[in-house]
Amino acid sequence: FFDLLRGLTPDRASVREAMAFSMDHSQSAHEIVEILAEALTLSETPAPQKLARLYLVNDLLHNCTCSAAKGASMFRWYLESKLPAIFQSCHQTLRSQGRLSGQRFQEQVLAVVSVWLGWSVYSPDFLSGLRRTLLHG
Repeated sequence: FFDLLRGLTPDRASVREAMAFSMDHSQSAHEIVEILAEALTLSETPAPQKLARLYLVNDLLHNCTCSAAKGASMFRWYLESKLPAIFQSCHQTLRSQGRLSGQRFQEQVLAVVSVWLGWSVYSPDFLSGLRRTLLHG
């Protein structure tokens, strides 16, 4: 899993491969989320790789509700406790970007939050808090 995360890109095939691995090992959802959250909160992680990892979170949240794999539903629960720190790290990444690249990163992250709102994966208040954290720290 570490190698998958290191090589993860925003490309759909790359994210799909990491998501499939995660679902195939969903009985270890807690450990997978711990590793993913740590990887997402590293300050030295470049914005494109951080975005790719956020796309993996997105795919896990989508697939955890429809997968019959044992433990898949636990991804949502474990991720919920990690998302505030992840979005604080995204805020730091956003602040370190130039104006145009920062704006693009912000738009891409907020698009993910909007998708979660549409899926009702978390409460609107929780998602508003993530938005505020991204924008204001």
